[in-house]
Amino acid sequence: MPSKPRPSSVVAATTKINNQVLAYAPAAIAAIQAAETSDLSGAAKRQAVIDGILAGARAGETSQNVNVAAISGMIDLIVSVLNATGVFKKR
Repeated sequence: MPSKPRPSSVVAATTKINNQVLAYAPAAIAAIQAAETSDLSGAAKRQAVIDGILAGARAGETSQNVNVAAISGMIDLIVSVLNATGVFKKR
């Protein structure tokens, strides 16, 4: 069964969220690189990255616009890609 087209308001809201999350991509990559050099466990590294991004958002007074779940998913995806491509070596 073909899916119904999404209302333009849903598409606009989804696009806005995606753009907000993508705005954090450079910070996420930098935070992931910094966390990777630490001796923290995987879960602790992930939390440190999230905490760093949230701290930056608060400093920029944009924390009310941060979609933590979406940014967390983006972090997981970035780390998965970097692990799969061998950028991060197993210790």
